[in-house]
Amino acid sequence: MRVTPLTYDFENQATRLMKKTTGLPTTYDTLWFNYCGMGKRISKIEKLNGGSPDTTAYAYDGMYAVLEFGGHLDLQSKYIYANGLLLARYDASPADTHYYHHDGLGSVIGMTNESGSVEQSYFYDEFGNSLGSYGSVTNHYLYTGQEYDGDITSLYNLRARYYDMRMRCVLFSPILKREIDIHMLLIIQ
Repeated sequence: MRVTPLTYDFENQATRLMKKTTGLPTTYDTLWFNYCGMGKRISKIEKLNGGSPDTTAYAYDGMYAVLEFGGHLDLQSKYIYANGLLLARYDASPADTHYYHHDGLGSVIGMTNESGSVEQSYFYDEFGNSLGSYGSVTNHYLYTGQEYDGDITSLYNLRARYYDMRMRCVLFSPILKREIDIHMLLIIQ
C-alpha cells in the first residue's frame, strides 16, 4: 500500500499533494497550501478532477483559524474558541450560527442551531474513522477537533503533520522527505 507523497518547501511545510483519480481520461485531484512567515497555513486551494480551483483563506488569532474566506476574499465563516475547543461557527451566507458539542477527547460529536435543535451528529471509532454521521450541516472540524482535509487527502491537518485514521498513524514526515509505505511504518513503530 503506497501513500501519495506531499511536496515540501525549504521550511519543511507541505505545499502540494496530487492524487490520481480513477477513470479515463487520467486527471488529478490537487491540493496546494500557502503559509505565512510564522508557519501557519493561510490558504488551501483544491482542484478536484481537473476542474476549477476552490480557494479557502484563513485568518488566525493565536494558533486557531478564526476566519475563513472564499476565493475572492469574501467572508465564509467565523469561529469562536475557548479553552482549546471550537465552540461556535457563524456562517456569513446564508447567515446561520452552529454550536459545537465535544466528547472527552475533544472530538466534535454534534452541532446544534440557535434554538438548540440538533443539526448534525458524528460517530467515530477509537482511531477517528467515521462510523457515520447524521444531518445536513457541512463541517470540516471533526475527530479531536482537528481540521479534516477530506476530499483529496482523507487526512487530518495537525498543523505540522497529517494524521491518517485508516493507518492509525501520523504521516508524511518532512524529515524523511519521501513516500512512506506501510512496511516502513511498521519498522519505525
